[in-house]
Amino acid sequence: MKDDGKRPSITDLIDEVQDEIGVSDEVAYWTPLTDFIHETIRARYVEGLSQADLAERMDTKQAAVSRFEHLGRKPSYDFVVRLAHAFGHQLGLTVYGEFMAVVDERDRAEVASIAEASGKKTRDVVSDLLREGIRGRRNLNNMQAWLTGAAQDTYLFTADSLESGGTGTGVDDTSVAGIGDDMVAADIA
Repeated sequence: MKDDGKRPSITDLIDEVQDEIGVSDEVAYWTPLTDFIHETIRARYVEGLSQADLAERMDTKQAAVSRFEHLGRKPSYDFVVRLAHAFGHQLGLTVYGEFMAVVDERDRAEVASIAEASGKKTRDVVSDLLREGIRGRRNLNNMQAWLTGAAQDTYLFTADSLESGGTGTGVDDTSVAGIGDDMVAADIA
């Protein structure tokens, strides 16, 4: 760990210890499953379900739920699908796990309401919201850079000059960010 004068976070310390004792790869292997188990236990707790109640919803035995929660056996695909369905959801898997996000339980009702009102699938609404958030952050960063003068190769255009062809050579539409009602900043490619 580099010594930059800052106190290391607990995550940094854990990572360092795991590297020193050579278990980083094993921890990385098991983390998604243990996170899934914790999420399941939390969902069961929030809904006030016992292991037996959850097992009944899944058409399995309480012992199977207990083994899963205590990592007594790796769950089958069928088991995790039935588990998601028992909570009224669909299972989601991706090979891009580090880019996957789960909507916080405090925000799920609002997302479900947006999906219902728009006639979209919940997963599509989540993707849209994430995309809008990323673009909003990018636009905010561009505006902050422009306001502080930190942006290099950034030129200002009025809306009129862009509409009339202006001097926008080299500007692509993904690098144009709103600055005000009639001005934009554009990073020149």
